[in-house]
This record gives sequence, C-alpha cells and structure tokens, in this order.
Amino acid sequence: MRGPAKHVIGGWQLNGILSLASGFPFTIGQGAGDLSLPNGAARPDQISNPELSGPNRKLWFNPAAFQRVTCQIASRPDLCHLGSTGYNTLRGPGERRVDFSMFKNFVITERVQLQFRGLVTQAASASPMP
Repeated sequence: MRGPAKHVIGGWQLNGILSLASGFPFTIGQGAGDLSLPNGAARPDQISNPELSGPNRKLWFNPAAFQRVTCQIASRPDLCHLGSTGYNTLRGPGERRVDFSMFKNFVITERVQLQFRGLVTQAASASPMP
C-alpha cells in the first residue's frame, strides 16, 4: 500500500486476553441457630452428593444433601454433634472472559507520535450461571 491508504489502513495492532478461572471454594454453614458455639457457626451433616448436573443462579447446589444439626442441651455444647460437612467442599461458578484491544500509532515527527486506542473489556464472557 502507498500514500494516505497506508497511513489509515496499515499498522493496526490487535490484542486479546483470554481469562479462564475456576470457581472459589466455599463452606456450607447453618449459622449459630440453636448451637451457640464459641468457635463460630456449626456445619450441617452432609448426607448425599451436593453437586447438581445443571446448576443455575437460583440453585447452585443441592440443599437436600445437607441435614441441619440440632442440639437440645444448650448448657452442654460438648455433648452436641457439630456436623460432618468439611470446609470448602463446594466451588462457586467459574468464569471465561475475553478482553480485546486495538491501537494504531500515527507518526507525526521522528520524536512525536499520536496513538489511537480502543479497548473492550468482557467482549465475550461466559459463566455457568444463565
């Protein structure tokens, strides 16, 4: 290319960033409720697999997989069962994201340039949450 077309059409630079992330782990808790424990909230018992085949925003895991732990002897918390669910047993939703940028340098003089730049964040993003 020659002349003005070379300066307008040529010399563009395109950049892309693909970000893939798994979800953060989290712990199921039941709050203090009827167990007033000095070391924090009790965890429920896990009685089945909490993972769903098609999770969504309203139902990310199977709540029926957990059974609330109760204690009828509040004055003797050492006799209470604290629940079998482990820490960080579930993961939140993962993420896929594409960021895009393009720019062109216009040379004004040998020491001076003008740069035109365009940025698009989350040009394409996907999460398992519909």
